[in-house]
Amino acid sequence: MITLLSMHTGCRLAELTGLRRTDIVDGNDGLMLRIQVHKGRALKTSSSQRIVPLTPAIEMALRGWLESTNGDLVVDLDPDQFSKRFGRLLRRLGMPRELVFHSWRHGVAERLRAAGTSAEIIAAILGHTDGSVTGRYAKRH
Repeated sequence: MITLLSMHTGCRLAELTGLRRTDIVDGNDGLMLRIQVHKGRALKTSSSQRIVPLTPAIEMALRGWLESTNGDLVVDLDPDQFSKRFGRLLRRLGMPRELVFHSWRHGVAERLRAAGTSAEIIAAILGHTDGSVTGRYAKRH
């Protein structure tokens, strides 16, 4: 579930591993993720606190995941351990070293930009202060 959410939301690994069931909100257009500070969990910047929309397909997958799991955390993983294991898996699969979990964040920015989404909206979804960082994201990959 964590890889699927990252691939389609652009959320940071630490944001997803700290996601609680109460952070999943039902809005007018479907489920959304509320990325916010929790006890024992800090966010990278103040603009990291945000609401992230989900596509209908990801919403359906998340609903199924939640029905099949228990506990407060959506995914109960240590981000550092997960990142190391993920990196080892990618190397075993023969993927290039520059491909990392964070690369999905860049991919989301690229897809949104290709769809004509403004830099300001992309920045809000990714939790950037402004569109300047987001512009670099979309140009790198």
